[in-house]
Amino acid sequence: MVVKLNSDNERLTPLQEEDTKNKLLWRIVFDPKSSDRTSETIERIEYGKVPEGFTQETPAQGAPETLEENQIYEARGPLSLMSNAVVRFKIVKGKIVMLPIPQG
Repeated sequence: MVVKLNSDNERLTPLQEEDTKNKLLWRIVFDPKSSDRTSETIERIEYGKVPEGFTQETPAQGAPETLEENQIYEARGPLSLMSNAVVRFKIVKGKIVMLPIPQG
């Protein structure tokens, strides 16, 4: 999933965040029945492009909203399964800039 991170959550670890303050922009889920692939074989997922073997839940239809310059976002997988399943980033002059995640 990709969320627009609320400024109140910027200094918190992903597990400490108040998720209700963030805005969910895009959520895809792996569908084990749709492909011979497994979710572990996916090397890269591009925002807004649903890879084979996945389905899009949010938004229900169409493309997710465009990412804004200098807004902090978080892309994450299931936190309960992977401790490193989160990255924070923003767009600066059209380029992705990775941001550190606070340590708890």
